[in-house]
Amino acid sequence: MNENFASRIKKRRVDLGLTQDELAQKIHNTSKQTISNWEKGVSKPKYDELVSLATALHTTVGYLVDGVQPVAQNEPPTGFLLVEKDELIKMQKRMIELQEQVIEKQAKQNHSVSTPSESSISK
Repeated sequence: MNENFASRIKKRRVDLGLTQDELAQKIHNTSKQTISNWEKGVSKPKYDELVSLATALHTTVGYLVDGVQPVAQNEPPTGFLLVEKDELIKMQKRMIELQEQVIEKQAKQNHSVSTPSESSISK
């Protein structure tokens, strides 16, 4: 479903099990009708109302406005993984070892190409 600002408000409210009246009570100087108008896309909240709305809905302004999912604490952003510090150090050490092996192999190949063989010297 292609969500917009109005539908995200309603979705969060319903997910939290709140009525429009209950949500309105959590936002200073807001009525059930105002919540209804926001959910229908008839009007939009002012900035201070938007901040209060996000707080009341346990989400972020970014999610309500742009649909950007909030990142939970200790949860990496999309495309990243959490790795234990010791595990990361092990992986880095292994990568260095592999790089050293590649460099050593390349050096041997270069040495064998640039060094003439004994049979060509004796001729």
